[in-house]
Amino acid sequence: MKKWRLNQDRDVVYQLSELYGTSSEELSPVKGGLVNVIYEFKKNGKWYILRVSTHKTRQEIQSELEWILFLHENGVSVSKPVPSIQNNLIETVQYQKREFYCVSYKKAIGKSLLKDAESLDLSLWNEDLWINLGRTMGKLHEITKKYTPKSSLTKYKHIDDNPIFNEDGFSGQPRLKTKLSDLSKKILSLPRPKNAFGLVHNDINLWNFVLSKDALILFDFDDCGYNWYIHDITTTIHLISTYILSSGQYSSFHQFIRAFWRGYNAECSLNSYWISLIPLFLRFRLFHDYFLFNRMYMQEEFDPEDMGFFSHIINDLEKRIYTDRPFIDLPVEIWLQLADST
Repeated sequence: MKKWRLNQDRDVVYQLSELYGTSSEELSPVKGGLVNVIYEFKKNGKWYILRVSTHKTRQEIQSELEWILFLHENGVSVSKPVPSIQNNLIETVQYQKREFYCVSYKKAIGKSLLKDAESLDLSLWNEDLWINLGRTMGKLHEITKKYTPKSSLTKYKHIDDNPIFNEDGFSGQPRLKTKLSDLSKKILSLPRPKNAFGLVHNDINLWNFVLSKDALILFDFDDCGYNWYIHDITTTIHLISTYILSSGQYSSFHQFIRAFWRGYNAECSLNSYWISLIPLFLRFRLFHDYFLFNRMYMQEEFDPEDMGFFSHIINDLEKRIYTDRPFIDLPVEIWLQLADST
């Protein structure tokens, strides 16, 4: 599904405006959604986000919303879903004889760490931010240990179902396929105790939270699913590290990671065994991103003006996979030292 075509369809915009009590002119496309179509609109003096999902079932979206509401009710700062004018949390729009599900959320109002798509607002880049980020992730993990889905029909993504593990995305690339096979065996054989494996956000990056006073507000739970907590943490380190490198903040990286763990350990705890797996999951994220971006590139799912940008990213990821060189490449001993916040 080429989301940029759906994004430009006037009939879809009209359907959305009718469902959420606004006008087509008030719905503004939001740049940044990788696979979904995102709009924002203002109604009765308040701002809202509207997401049209291009790949999830109603059941998967209902499960996502159930968990978000649980987190909200238990004190985690998240962007709360809000109903349509028909009082439904999930609505449906029609496009080219297909149904797409849409959800509206209160827009998280606060300061973004991104000045634009490629650069940081360095005035917000400090230890307090990283303590806050660690505390927020720790609280999310700890509170979720108490979460029980309301129905047997509740359906979340699961690491076992990740399409990357079937290796089809690496056909014609035997070296990459071999590397992935070795990595997959190590990851899928890891233990899954309740204090280290559960429902996680899976995509906490600089696009998916804002700072509001002293609170960090999370949103975009589209990728949530069952995974290891250390994978959730590693994903955030991996996604933010690209900005660290481009902004010249690499020299402060150790300081910020220590601050992150001070915040995390105040809410939740992971023993040294899990910390030692960070290099493994950093390597896995290279494969994950390469598989996702390459598939979308081959199917021309990116906005046309972004194709050149993602072609460069795909080539860089492939080189890093071949050379076992994640964006942040530190030995296990250093990760263990950085995680010791005592």
